[in-house]
Amino acid sequence: MSIPDCLLAGWARSLVPIVSRLSRSNGVPILCYVTDRRAFSKDHELDAREALLHKIQEAAAAGVDWIQVREKDLSGKECAALTSAAIERVARRSPRSRVRLAFS
Repeated sequence: MSIPDCLLAGWARSLVPIVSRLSRSNGVPILCYVTDRRAFSKDHELDAREALLHKIQEAAAAGVDWIQVREKDLSGKECAALTSAAIERVARRSPRSRVRLAFS
C-alpha cells in the first residue's frame, strides 16, 4: 500500500520550520499585548488609566515586543495622549527597550 502523494507533500512541508510575520527568523513568536483599560476598573476612569499604564510598564519589562494601545472609546487626541504617556513610562523604566507602541 502506497502513501498518496498529497499526504507525502503535507508531511514534507511539516518538516520545514514555519516563520511568519509574527515570529522571528529563529521561530520564536513575537509577543504582543493589546490594551483594554476597561478590564481594570469600572468605577474610576483615572484609576483604570493608571492601572493600564502600570500594566504596559510591566509588559515592556517582561519582554513584550509589541504593545498596541487599542482603546476604541477614546478620541484620537485622548488615545494619542495615553500612548505618549505609555511611551514615556516605558522609556523611563527601560531606556534600552525595543518595544514598539502603536495606537489604533
